[in-house]
Amino acid sequence: MRKLLVIGIVLLLFIGASVVSGYQIHSNPQPLGRGWLYVGGSGPGNYTRIQDAVDNASDGDTVFVYDDSAPYHENVVVYKSVRLTGENKETTVIDGDDETSTLELFADGIILQEFTLRHRQELQEEFMNVLTVYSNNNTISHNIFNGELSRRETMIMLKNSSRNIISQN
Repeated sequence: MRKLLVIGIVLLLFIGASVVSGYQIHSNPQPLGRGWLYVGGSGPGNYTRIQDAVDNASDGDTVFVYDDSAPYHENVVVYKSVRLTGENKETTVIDGDDETSTLELFADGIILQEFTLRHRQELQEEFMNVLTVYSNNNTISHNIFNGELSRRETMIMLKNSSRNIISQN
């Protein structure tokens, strides 16, 4: 009888732990540690700003951005060869504030995917870009570029760059 009681308690604890772990708000796709940095969401150590995560990343790291904190009102400058990935291109929005470009890529080999990039609509800057690329061998895919297309605005500007792949945007 005691054995059955012990086995029953162990099974209940196991089942209870499995059920509780299934109710997390957001579990990071990869464990925390070198190689993966997270923005938004509710995981431990997640950043609130994309630029902060990029600044703390190393070449080859992935910066994964959750959509639940979108839109992210910031201008992001990337000087490292990282993979910058949004959770969903329809809902993970970077909304440029007051600079000339919402996102600028300066390092070679950046992968940018699954974002909507746009400008705040009330801005009246004379010249703005949604994305400016100053580097080579980048892959820019599965994004949405959205702007006002004023007389001096561009969606993507490539400056002194080559061998970039821009597809399925």
